[in-house]
Amino acid sequence: MKILLTRKAADLRELKRKVGNFGEMATVEIEERVILTEEEYNDFASDFFLDRDFIKQNIDRMYVDNAGIWHCILVTTANRKGGIMVESEGYEYARYTGIYKG
Repeated sequence: MKILLTRKAADLRELKRKVGNFGEMATVEIEERVILTEEEYNDFASDFFLDRDFIKQNIDRMYVDNAGIWHCILVTTANRKGGIMVESEGYEYARYTGIYKG
């Protein structure tokens, strides 16, 4: 699938703003679905620059392969169809993010 990824959006509000104007259309594969509670999801969506344990635990699953495919984690909740795609580029925070509508 293709989604627009953007680098270093501070939070979900900035990501939504940047998606229309900045970013890179990327072919992505979901390597892991990280299911958070609504409270945890809202906390994550409010600050992408904080180091997160769930990103650290999945750091080896996020990379760009030789074919240019972005391997990401999908951060979501049990009640959402979509969520936030993350490729951390080896960091423990959400360096690249995109909106996945499901």
